[in-house]
Amino acid sequence: MMTQYKAALIILYDHEKKFLLQHRTKDAAVLPDYWAFFGGGIKEGEIPEDAVRREAYEELNYRLQAPQFFTEQDFNTDAIKGHMYVYIEAFSGSKSALKLQEGQGWGWYKASEINKLKMIDHDRQLIRSIDRYLAEKTDANYGKRFNPDC
Repeated sequence: MMTQYKAALIILYDHEKKFLLQHRTKDAAVLPDYWAFFGGGIKEGEIPEDAVRREAYEELNYRLQAPQFFTEQDFNTDAIKGHMYVYIEAFSGSKSALKLQEGQGWGWYKASEINKLKMIDHDRQLIRSIDRYLAEKTDANYGKRFNPDC
């Protein structure tokens, strides 16, 4: 039986609902030259939240404040098969404090801008799901904040 690769991923978003994506190197073992999420493998004995915190620090020199578990699901690429745990976090610090420590580049993108990027469809769908979730959350908070009957 093959051991399944387990990964923890972080998707940071800013106040404009732009998502931070990593441009993987051209020689990456998995998804070379693709745009993807920051994160990586879960070590033996590590829980997913600890792994996502470690990975964010290793790849971005950023200590997550309050990562929120969003979903978990199986994934399958040409190079690897596994299970991923996806976390999201609102980023409100100085973007200049982030340091790219893995990959060839990075960028902040709105869900409407990701079609132009070389990404796997699964990742695009995940960004769109998070974007919808954030829109619903914002709408719900707006109603509570401004409707005195709530």
